[in-house]
Amino acid sequence: IGLRKTTNRVQSVKLGYRSSLMFDDQNVVIATSQFHMSPMSKVQTTTPMRNITIVADAMTMEKDAEISVKGSGELLGPGAGSSSEGASYGGEGGGNMGTIYGSTVSPLSFGSGTGTVSGGGIIHIQVAGSLQFNGRLDAKGSDGTSTGGGSGGSIMVTAASLVGHGHMTVDGGSSSNGAGGGGGRIGISVPSVEDFHGTHTAFGGKGSIANGASGTVYIDYQQAGGVKKNLIVLDNRGQLSVSMTVLTDVDSLSTLRIMRNSCLLYTSDAADDMQ
Repeated sequence: IGLRKTTNRVQSVKLGYRSSLMFDDQNVVIATSQFHMSPMSKVQTTTPMRNITIVADAMTMEKDAEISVKGSGELLGPGAGSSSEGASYGGEGGGNMGTIYGSTVSPLSFGSGTGTVSGGGIIHIQVAGSLQFNGRLDAKGSDGTSTGGGSGGSIMVTAASLVGHGHMTVDGGSSSNGAGGGGGRIGISVPSVEDFHGTHTAFGGKGSIANGASGTVYIDYQQAGGVKKNLIVLDNRGQLSVSMTVLTDVDSLSTLRIMRNSCLLYTSDAADDMQ
């Protein structure tokens, strides 16, 4: 189904097996009580830049259902790369220092590009009740051939419960003749993460000149008894990189995991802000 404009609130939306819901707006808001995506169904837009928001009382994404804004961010942007440098956002692109931007906690910025390829777009999911998530949210940056890779985009998920084995990715784009793009940013706010057994990645892109840095995955949750906790994960899947990840707008932090060759630049400003 193709729609020319963003929908108003409807009672329920169900996409059948292998079906697609397509818009021609850059900024799409789907507001509904029940939003259900059957296996291999898709939500897409036809515009170069894509910002998809879903507001629902309950939402289900079955296996292989997909919402993709891959390569649908800025063509340049605040973390712009070049023919040799990867673009930055949550993590610096290869060879592209000092160009981090956006929110770690509530990421809603487009990824940046290199003038030839684009960064990742934005996916924003707000569910008042349960999010049954076994599909895929994709906000990767574009891969480059004769240029650096685009940086990953943003995924922000808020729900009363998150259950399933789905996958979220804001990986930076790779480059066969330049540097990889930096990873984007993922923000998750749920009361409990115990029933979610899926994955979330913000890897830097692999480059022939240099690899991009890891982006950020921020998770806000509660332990038994209602004790609020938060977790930040930096993971660069073992790729060596001199590029850095920088945290922004983090007032307090319960756990910080720096994994597999990620590199965090911990500034004095960040130390002052954090409790």
